[in-house]
Amino acid sequence: MSDGGIYPSWTCLLTQPRHEQYAFDSLIEAGIEAYLPRYTKIIKHARKCRTEVRPLFTRYIFARAVDDPIRIQSAYRLRGISGFVGKTFYNSVVREDVINLIRSRETDEGLVELNIAKFTAGQKLKLINGPLAEFEAIFQEPNDKKRSWVLVELLGKIHRLKIDNHNLMAIH
Repeated sequence: MSDGGIYPSWTCLLTQPRHEQYAFDSLIEAGIEAYLPRYTKIIKHARKCRTEVRPLFTRYIFARAVDDPIRIQSAYRLRGISGFVGKTFYNSVVREDVINLIRSRETDEGLVELNIAKFTAGQKLKLINGPLAEFEAIFQEPNDKKRSWVLVELLGKIHRLKIDNHNLMAIH
């Protein structure tokens, strides 16, 4: 809640299907501050890869009107917006620290970075999925945003493997 009042800093609105950008533009035109977190998705099809910028949360957009908080209650009437995510305005509250956390993961291009490997070289890891589940590994380096190089001892030899980051867990 902002300044201890009854109005939240941010409200989460539900957009019409695939109309997040349209809803964003409508909010801005109405003088309401809007935030549409986006990320880059890699699309693989028929041996070809392409990237697309997509909303981080499908059909969700965040909005606030600091100068006139009552105006946000009628935002559901704008083009591209279906209503509030909660059943009412008051159930659609989003704390400022949640928005700040999302924004802290944005790149210089304003896109949220996903699957960030938070491991350091030499760190002990455990593989949590796949045929090598429960094996221990040593983190070497990130390969890209979704995979990393690790060292695994298998059959008496050290093997360098490229593993998806979501299959790695730090051992404390």
